[in-house]
Amino acid sequence: MPASASPNYAGTVADLWRKPVFRLLLTAALLAGATLVVNGGVYFADPGHRKQLLAVFGDYDALRGALLLWWGFAALLMAGLVVASRWPVAALVLVLAGGIGHQLDNRFTLQPIDLAVPIVLFVVAARARTRLEAVVAAAVAAAAVFAVNVHLLVSPASKASDLGKLPRTPGQAGAGTVAAALGNSLPVLLVLGLALALGENVRSRRLVVDTLRQRAEEAERAQQQHQALAVVRERARISRELHDIVGHGLSVIVAQAQGGAAALDRHPDRTAEALRTIVGTGREALSDTRRLLGVLDGNPAVRPAGVATLPELVDRLRGTGLRVRLRIDGEPRPLPADVDLSVHRIVQEALTNTLKHAGAGAAAEVSVRYTAAAVEIDVRDGGGGVPDPPVTAHGYGLRGIAERVDGLGGELDFGPADGGGFVVSARLPLGAAR
Repeated sequence: MPASASPNYAGTVADLWRKPVFRLLLTAALLAGATLVVNGGVYFADPGHRKQLLAVFGDYDALRGALLLWWGFAALLMAGLVVASRWPVAALVLVLAGGIGHQLDNRFTLQPIDLAVPIVLFVVAARARTRLEAVVAAAVAAAAVFAVNVHLLVSPASKASDLGKLPRTPGQAGAGTVAAALGNSLPVLLVLGLALALGENVRSRRLVVDTLRQRAEEAERAQQQHQALAVVRERARISRELHDIVGHGLSVIVAQAQGGAAALDRHPDRTAEALRTIVGTGREALSDTRRLLGVLDGNPAVRPAGVATLPELVDRLRGTGLRVRLRIDGEPRPLPADVDLSVHRIVQEALTNTLKHAGAGAAAEVSVRYTAAAVEIDVRDGGGGVPDPPVTAHGYGLRGIAERVDGLGGELDFGPADGGGFVVSARLPLGAAR
């Protein structure tokens, strides 16, 4: 058989060992085997020990009957061990029944199989939902041990001796019975207390691990939600960018095409100028689109739009016949990337609306002011048209401007200007870009 096809016994054993029921089944088998080894003299007694057995049990028939009954209770102990991982409470009932049955016949001493009681108590305490459940289970087990020892002290049947030992006289009922029962129960109670403490420690650690796991899962869900929101915001940003690029470019191209068509017969030179403007605007739109796609790929190929590109924007619009004046006040300085791009897009969108709605021969004035804490944009036109209405579904037009300003923690105001026309005013704080 090829090495790759040979059975992986080590892996199979490791998989089995990770199953609690397998570990408990193996424990039950080991305890039963240890019990058989310890009590081998009962089944293969030498002549000297045989006399002691007959003195205790009377004859071999009585010995066989006692052994069968004892192993019947041992079967309860082993069954409790096997089912402890799935039904811990039922397992505790089984092992208590088996342990009590063993203690009631004090001709037999405690055997390795009786360790099933503290083992199951440990499992119950470790799997308990609350500390109170574990304490109640331990208290029931302790009460059962104490009750059996009281019974043994006051019962006439307790005159029988432990297996392999000489007969002994039981204690008498009276004021010292409780103290004597406590004394006889103390070793078992200490073992049960140790099992409870270990199980409670495992339960506490499990709760800590569960809490940490839950927090990790909540943090992961929060991160996923944050990423989903980031994707939505990024999609909205890309939509605004594409709207501004394509919308502005098409508005200029349509205006130039209309003007060129009107001047085709009487002013061919104007038509040629319009065509050159259309070509330049189209190239600019393509360049901006490539820049946007390049940023998405992490490889920007052209200079991004910003305050520095406003003169080019104004010159391009002047070629359409729109009279635009640009004024920059204050000391120019480097701006955060989001603020710099937003200044350009706000001016671009406002002038595009002027071009589309202000009417023929309209004029516009663009003012950009640098202050200590913000940059202020003011775009006014003298036309009589209406502004581009906001698109409620996707946030284009003036609503797109509003989303940009809100995303930067700024202020926006727009509406009819005094004396006619329309005004768009925005204030972008320099320290709030996000």
